[in-house]
Amino acid sequence: DTMATALWARLQPIRLLPKQCANFMSTHLHEKSRQIRLDLLDGENQGIGVVAINRPETRNAISRQLVSELSEVLDFLRFNNQIRVVILKSDVEGAFCAGADLKERVTMKPDEVGPAVAKMRSLLGDVSNLPQPLIAAIDGVAAGGGLEIALACDLRTAAESSRMGLVETKLAIIPGGGKERRSWSYTKHHLFH
Repeated sequence: DTMATALWARLQPIRLLPKQCANFMSTHLHEKSRQIRLDLLDGENQGIGVVAINRPETRNAISRQLVSELSEVLDFLRFNNQIRVVILKSDVEGAFCAGADLKERVTMKPDEVGPAVAKMRSLLGDVSNLPQPLIAAIDGVAAGGGLEIALACDLRTAAESSRMGLVETKLAIIPGGGKERRSWSYTKHHLFH
């Protein structure tokens, strides 16, 4: 608890850094409205990559575009030996990530749902296998797939006002990204070791 509080205190200023850092986005990401932003910090914070989720209209719900952009940013980071640590945060006040974008899911054809879920599972593998330490800075709601993304990170730190939950059961939805295995593995490791 003390370690988490100290880590959160160190991360708070990072949320407020001016845009003094270089932005990375591929050409095709510039063409769309970006849902993911990557800042490569410099100066005394050199070597830190800050990945920010920014879908305020949906409280950072996970869309196909968000999965695609986050996957591309993680691919860039994976092979960047200048980055020593990565922080995943939200640019949306009060929401880390609200989980799957159910409004988008309803519009998908039945044959589109399976590939979308598979890409989300693949993204979670990319998050958990990133060679740099990945810290989830949770400030607000982390629900469903949003909590699963946080669980896939190496470390998690949360503001006292944060709320987390696996909400699929209330909607009679089977968890799609494997969070039930990931949360049990995390709980088992920390409770029994």
